[in-house]
Amino acid sequence: MERPRDIGTKYKFWSCKFCTLENSVELDKCSACDQWRYSHGAPISTPAPYVGT
Repeated sequence: MERPRDIGTKYKFWSCKFCTLENSVELDKCSACDQWRYSHGAPISTPAPYVGT
């Protein structure tokens, strides 16, 4: 049976949305893949503007 996590450790780590590594809350970027903590994923690509010919 798994023990519940200690409440004191609840906010000591954050999980990277790209590589799932648990990082310290003191870091703003993942120590493994260097992605920003608050990123929501890869940017959505948009088509280039039509300039005509």
